[in-house]
Amino acid sequence: MPRKATEPAADSVSADLYEQPGHLIRRAHQIANAVFSEMVSNEVTPLQYAILRMVHENPGTDQVTLASLVALDTSTTALTAARLEGKGLLVREVAAHNRRQLQLSLTKAGETLIVELVDDVHRMREHLLAALDPKEQQVFMTLMRKFVHLHNEQSRAPLRRARRKSPRRPPRRRRPSGRGPGSFGAAADRTHQKESPGHDRRRFQQRKHRHAAGLSRYPRAFGRRPRAAR
Repeated sequence: MPRKATEPAADSVSADLYEQPGHLIRRAHQIANAVFSEMVSNEVTPLQYAILRMVHENPGTDQVTLASLVALDTSTTALTAARLEGKGLLVREVAAHNRRQLQLSLTKAGETLIVELVDDVHRMREHLLAALDPKEQQVFMTLMRKFVHLHNEQSRAPLRRARRKSPRRPPRRRRPSGRGPGSFGAAADRTHQKESPGHDRRRFQQRKHRHAAGLSRYPRAFGRRPRAAR
């Protein structure tokens, strides 16, 4: 009679391995890769699909930004993008605003491939979760998202989602100001004059002349007595 498979003892080394989250995550990753090759595509890998999908959603993005969007280090992203370019699915061009960066965009073949693979990826998701009932599927996905979010900063390449740019407000028009004595422009001119280097020197000369003419409000400012009134 064939022997029945016996579970390892609770205190054995293998039992400790099988209960490790890292080991279970690695096994789940192996299963997901195998199902991807079987149901989605043999032409690209899951990692290459993630890059193509993100470039499709963000055309013209640079390699550094792309790495943060798919949670990869920059060297892996550059190598994968180079392989996709060799397959004719991706184009890398020097950015106009920064010649040290490369902007990525899909070729026609890349766009066609992404459109063809989207439905297969959804079928793969349904296949992977089919072993769980609907409530378990919801709980499983919720816990997976929570686990990844809570440990994001511990990753070698944390995920950084793109921020939506708020529409820029048009610049406010400045009201034209005159240069009359009571205008805003005249006040601005006076403020500028006070902050100029020669302002203190001019003020000193003016006070000196007023004192010599007997018109100074500060008669002892220069060490002299005020002149007697005529």
